[in-house]
Amino acid sequence: MARATPVSPGISYTIANLSTKSRMDGLTIAPRFSTTMRELFMPMLDPSLIVRRSANARIRLFCIPFAGGSAAAFAPWQAKMGQEIEVCSFQLPGRGGRIAEPAVSSLPRLVADLARVIAQQSDLPFAIFGHSMGALLAFELTRYLVSHKMALPEHLFLSGCAAPGHRTPGRNVSRLADEELIATLASYNGTPPELLANRELMELVLPTIRADFALVEGYLYVPGPILSTPVSVFGGMRDEHVNAVKAQAWHEHTSGKFELTWFPGDHFFIQQDSTAVIEKTSASLRRIVELRDRALVAT
Repeated sequence: MARATPVSPGISYTIANLSTKSRMDGLTIAPRFSTTMRELFMPMLDPSLIVRRSANARIRLFCIPFAGGSAAAFAPWQAKMGQEIEVCSFQLPGRGGRIAEPAVSSLPRLVADLARVIAQQSDLPFAIFGHSMGALLAFELTRYLVSHKMALPEHLFLSGCAAPGHRTPGRNVSRLADEELIATLASYNGTPPELLANRELMELVLPTIRADFALVEGYLYVPGPILSTPVSVFGGMRDEHVNAVKAQAWHEHTSGKFELTWFPGDHFFIQQDSTAVIEKTSASLRRIVELRDRALVAT
């Protein structure tokens, strides 16, 4: 069994999700949405999922954010992916509309919660996308779905994350003093410096970030049957935390089709190279829809 290293965080909250006390000088934690976008991306009855419903959707993409991230990280994706793909962003406890809930540092508990939400959305085939901590959750979520004989994803997108068994031991980042933790966040290049300098904001979000780090630090990979789900792995060419060996090693965990794609950015290439990442992901999903249509015609 291998113990995982912490995966890097980035803060992606919106001002609307913060207390009045924390709305200082109009500081925006994540890009503000226009009125139209706010209307489109409304929470479903379950606050753990944010989705823009599409009457023309043919496949659903469940997105799991990185450590410290929220569903807002994937808000722009729907408009860029088109009507055939319905983007559903998980809102984890301790952030966004669930900021009043304590963050969860238990991976098994969180995976079971995510599986419950997916089971309630059974009207369309689906795929799962996760970045960094989100990729680790996506992988274990898929294993959970397999072991519980639940509906399985058509495709698994694992972004910015080293494969289990190829992870560098962590240094208990979740237990660092506040100043050291903030310095660590800065080193990952996922959070604007002005946000890290906002002490009032940091006081609000650090407990969630600590819980996210603790979740990954406590992760133990338990070997089991490999997946049959096709897997696409995305990596950043300048990512100092996930090299080619660690990314390629994901092929050991599936008997399905495997593809590794590199983007120019660092660990947060999904922000720096977002257009290319979205285009690559949506092309794979459209291909799934096409193949399913052909199979229906053949029968």
